[in-house]
Amino acid sequence: MATNVKSLAEFDEIQAHLSPKIELIVLFFFDRFDEESDRMRRYVDLMSEDDDFIDRVSFLKCNKESHNLDMFEKYNIETIPTFLFIKSNEQVATPCTGLDALSAAKIEAVINDLINGKK
Repeated sequence: MATNVKSLAEFDEIQAHLSPKIELIVLFFFDRFDEESDRMRRYVDLMSEDDDFIDRVSFLKCNKESHNLDMFEKYNIETIPTFLFIKSNEQVATPCTGLDALSAAKIEAVINDLINGKK
């Protein structure tokens, strides 16, 4: 299951203790009261358990209702849902927002490209 992140400090702590095998962090910003956003949250949980990703990708979720506004501010999140892709504390791909963030196939394609060296 993907990990919930409630603050920037918690996010920094998670990054500091990641396994060296983890190649990518997928950070998902959502609102559990938004139906489409919540649907993607469930999909993120499924992806986090996928054998292709389990040892290579860390999936983290940021719920707008969890009062983690520092995370939203740091990454200038204005649209829900939003996916960010992070390696070595740097964004490594264009964020997927709005309709793009609702396409499971698009999200998986970006992840696969990033962990397989195509981006």
